[in-house]
Amino acid sequence: MSRRKVLEHRLHQYRELNNILTAMKNLSLMESAKLSRYQETQNRVVESIQEASTDFHDHFPQFRLPEGLPPGPLVLIGSERGFCGDFNEKVVTAMDMTLAIHPQPNPDIIAVGRRLAQRLEGDPRLVEALDGPSVLEDLDHTLLELVNALVNLCRKRGVNPLSITVFYHQVEPHHMVEAGVKVYRPAEHFIRHAPKHPYPPLLEMDPALFHTQLVDDYLFAVLHGLFYTTLMAENLRRQQQMQSALQQMDKKIAEWQMRLNSVRQEEITEEIEEIMLSAEHLLRKQREQM
Repeated sequence: MSRRKVLEHRLHQYRELNNILTAMKNLSLMESAKLSRYQETQNRVVESIQEASTDFHDHFPQFRLPEGLPPGPLVLIGSERGFCGDFNEKVVTAMDMTLAIHPQPNPDIIAVGRRLAQRLEGDPRLVEALDGPSVLEDLDHTLLELVNALVNLCRKRGVNPLSITVFYHQVEPHHMVEAGVKVYRPAEHFIRHAPKHPYPPLLEMDPALFHTQLVDDYLFAVLHGLFYTTLMAENLRRQQQMQSALQQMDKKIAEWQMRLNSVRQEEITEEIEEIMLSAEHLLRKQREQM
């Protein structure tokens, strides 16, 4: 294969990679747009449940969490796919820093996201590794698997499901930028404070049953919201990675295009020289014949 053909082949490969990276970046942009709409709605749902929970526990304090609640499992939400830099590493670092400040003997870790699970592979604290959502449509299946795993583990360990600690990536909503890893403890919402309303809420079911369903709905809604913001942060990080890769690819394409142009110029120069030599040779023959 000639030098020009090699350069053309390499340039074609770079352009194909550039198209793939562009497509991946556009998919992340589309996914972020979808998630932003769902996230706003989910935040309102969580706020409504929190208000109902506060009113209920203000007048039914017997259902509040006891002091000194044993810590529950640690839920780490990472990424299912790659091309997002140190996204998963930051989740693990946040967990290690939290455990250094608030030690927890023999914690159980549930990792959500294949890339995160690979990062924690071999860690004896890892008790469950679940596939994470790649796109918004995968979220319901992931949540059901996570809730089932939490219920089984909490029942086995004899701890309250509200005592879990979740590590997830947050997004600054107004500027749509990643805000780092946050720690969420559902139990902190069920703290004692002065009643907001003087009269208890009117319930159409037994308070104990209402409390059980309230906790289930609250956990499910909160986890939904945390996954939305984590997916948003993952897509924003992937967009940054793709943009950086595209810039590098553009430089590569420009560099190899210059090399190809240089080779073409050399070939054109050689062809011109051959033409001139042929013309000179013909002229010499014509003179000899005369």
